[in-house]
Amino acid sequence: MSNRLSTILLLAALLMPYARPATAAPFGRAFTYQGQLSQSGVPVEGTVILRFSLWDAAGSGSPPTGGNQIGNVQAVANVFVTGGVFSVAVNANDEFGPQAFNGEGRWLQVDVCSDSTCASTTSLGPRQALTGTPYALGPWQMSGTGLGYTDGSVGIGTTSPIAPLHIKTTAPSLLLQDTAIPSDQSGFVSFRNSTGSETGWVGYGSAGLPLFSVVNVRAGGDIQLYTATGATLVAKSSGSVGVGTSSPAAKLDVRGDIRLGSAGEYFAPASGEALRIVRGEILAAGSISAGSGFTLTHPSTGVYNIFFTTPFLATSHPALSVTPVTNSGILIAMASGLPGPSSVTIRVVNGSGTATDGAFSFAVIGAR
Repeated sequence: MSNRLSTILLLAALLMPYARPATAAPFGRAFTYQGQLSQSGVPVEGTVILRFSLWDAAGSGSPPTGGNQIGNVQAVANVFVTGGVFSVAVNANDEFGPQAFNGEGRWLQVDVCSDSTCASTTSLGPRQALTGTPYALGPWQMSGTGLGYTDGSVGIGTTSPIAPLHIKTTAPSLLLQDTAIPSDQSGFVSFRNSTGSETGWVGYGSAGLPLFSVVNVRAGGDIQLYTATGATLVAKSSGSVGVGTSSPAAKLDVRGDIRLGSAGEYFAPASGEALRIVRGEILAAGSISAGSGFTLTHPSTGVYNIFFTTPFLATSHPALSVTPVTNSGILIAMASGLPGPSSVTIRVVNGSGTATDGAFSFAVIGAR
């Protein structure tokens, strides 16, 4: 008995993206194989059992030999043949394997089985070269196990991408999960120059450290955070940081006020000169109730000596404010002369001008 395959049509092939409705089934690796089967020149009518196998070479002879088989064989029972024409979904269950179509040449061998076990087969002509149709392949190209797109932009969640890769979604748009690093670290985004050398990255933190970091994302090595009004945070490659300026003139250059503390209770106002404030509250017995940056002695009744831990600028003539604190009588606290760069003496008297111990608060402002 002689058989021949007179017409081969590949209608769609390979796993490639294509435009489809949101409710459509995923586009898998199966493809439609259509052909014509005749016996002694007469078109076959009825049902047959066909066996398909994939090869990496055309082979030679009949049945074909040579080359390496890709994946497993696929046997399809009860294939309807009408007027010699049949149509079969090949690789319907991914029999050829996930790496079968990697961009390299592939040939399909078709056999007609004489029984359900395919113990005896008849090969239908030479192996058929598989070529993806333009609709199936388009600009997508396989290279080994890699998939590339060379004809424009790619949109995910949008059909009108405005960038080489445009992701439009209400959820996190990009998820990176590096399975090669410990669970307490993250994936990362790498920045490369035109030669492929890494110039910076985002992410890839370690235990106890923030999982977000940026290093040398600009040619000069600076890190800059911009808003609509300009640079708001700049870290220079020289080690200086600027807040509100892109040209820090010191290790930390802040253009504006500074609030410190868990509730912003410490406030350093912006000024035309570098100022320092020392404040405190002194109890009548000569102990410190509040404040820092100073020490205290109480050598005699009504006399309190305050020594600044860090002296003020000698020529700044610090300004002093003293406020008495008392529950009975009238106390008056005053400085014995202007504060010096390192200390100031506070004297407390009652309404009659007699020296007496009393609580008071003070503040000293001067250049540092």
